[in-house]
Amino acid sequence: MWAKGAAVGNAAHTGNGRGILGVVDGVKSNGIETESDVKARKQMLRKFGYKL
Repeated sequence: MWAKGAAVGNAAHTGNGRGILGVVDGVKSNGIETESDVKARKQMLRKFGYKL
């Protein structure tokens, strides 16, 4: 039995590197991003130093 909040992921490893293919966390999505959500997410990423 899975604990609440547990997640299961699929990872791949190739000669070029490793990456996550997908994650199943058992939580229903909250909805679809609006234009203002996208703007806020991009601002947050820039705050962390991520280049878009």
